[in-house]
Amino acid sequence: MNINNWQEQKLSLLEQFHKLTIEQINLLESGEYDQMLSLFEKKDLLIKTIDELDKRHEINKNPEEILAKLQAIQKANLNLEEKLQNTKTAIGLKLLELQQSKKTEDKYYHYTQTEGAFIDKKQ
Repeated sequence: MNINNWQEQKLSLLEQFHKLTIEQINLLESGEYDQMLSLFEKKDLLIKTIDELDKRHEINKNPEEILAKLQAIQKANLNLEEKLQNTKTAIGLKLLELQQSKKTEDKYYHYTQTEGAFIDKKQ
């Protein structure tokens, strides 16, 4: 495998990684969290494939085109991390709100009032 083929292969893998990251951002923005884990798994496989490719060719310096793609991926990943953190915070706040609501509801519905009986002592 020559250098150009290696570069094209790595660039293709990086492009796939970038598309998956953008897809994750879009899923987060739309509130669809079901596919997030499978996308993380696909990205993990791509990372392993890129690492194996780099090890096989033992090339220490990436060409400018690959560096530019890596910078784009880095920006997208920072955006993804920020959105994940915001989503985590929002879910945590919602959970606290639900717990507080449940406590209030439990106090209201489980209120026990002892029944009293009026005894008339006048006869």
